[in-house]
Amino acid sequence: MIITQGKNGCRVYERPSSEPTQPCGAIIPSTASRQRPSLEPTQAFVELHLPGSLLDIPVSEALCSLRNLEVLTIDRGTLSDAFFSLLANFPVLNRLRITEAALERGGTQEIHIHHESLRYLEVMRCRALRISVSCSLLETLSLKCSSISSAILSCPLLRELDVSSCHKLSDHEVRGAAISCSLLQSLDISNCSYVSDYTLREIAASCTDLRFLDTSHCPIISLEAVRMPRLVDMRIHNCEGINTTSMATLSQCFFSFLRHFNLISAGC
Repeated sequence: MIITQGKNGCRVYERPSSEPTQPCGAIIPSTASRQRPSLEPTQAFVELHLPGSLLDIPVSEALCSLRNLEVLTIDRGTLSDAFFSLLANFPVLNRLRITEAALERGGTQEIHIHHESLRYLEVMRCRALRISVSCSLLETLSLKCSSISSAILSCPLLRELDVSSCHKLSDHEVRGAAISCSLLQSLDISNCSYVSDYTLREIAASCTDLRFLDTSHCPIISLEAVRMPRLVDMRIHNCEGINTTSMATLSQCFFSFLRHFNLISAGC
């Protein structure tokens, strides 16, 4: 289901898997009208794409009736604690995607995301200083291109973590986020300028089943004394710290299971 904003309100569209988007008949009034919107709870809405600018009180109340919602996408707007508290009304929600939004809590750019059934969470190109994620079943988390300076994760089943292009994340924050998820199999820290070899060694020690690693455009890493014997796929594009000494030791550190090794324009 997709909600689009129009002159007289917001029309709801339902998109069957094999057919073009068709209107399903529900209309949400614009914010000028404070009446409660009508979303038929009998309709099996499992996917919702909503502009963040529409998350006012009437729309939020209407959304609470969508108990079968499995996939929710929010574009732009400002999301506060009220929105993230609303997620508790979706007990089977397993995918949440938020893009280009400002995340706030009590006037500060700090937010906490907690949900018991989420398995996929994407917070892309969002503005927030600190984000805390506590999702016991979460398997995939992407914070790509978000302007966050702190990420605290409590996600014991997390398998994939992407913090690429999070330019404000310090070496310490990247390390803390990764090592808190010991089951990680895929880690993308490309374009994180502060990541060090020490952090990679700590991640290697904590995430012993890591299979994919992207450290592209991390200028200060050299990969010396970093051992990840179960790594299958590694990408190190344009890493200025990689030199001939690093390459000489890579065969001992990485190549036990490595099948894909992508090295372009490094310092060597």
